[in-house]
Amino acid sequence: MLIAGFLALGFVLWFEFAYEPPFWAHLVVSLPVVAVICLTLLRVIKGVLIALQHAHGAAEGRLDR
Repeated sequence: MLIAGFLALGFVLWFEFAYEPPFWAHLVVSLPVVAVICLTLLRVIKGVLIALQHAHGAAEGRLDR
């Protein structure tokens, strides 16, 4: 999510300095962009983690007796 924050902050700062919109315009434009960035990266990162688990043969934890 650190990556998402970096991308979202970059967009919000660019939007602020390029257009100087009022606060309500920031909410209307920035919140959907932040949500899309977070949800997109969430799906990508979940896929990477599942692929890594498969590659390393991860299994359920077991107690050796």
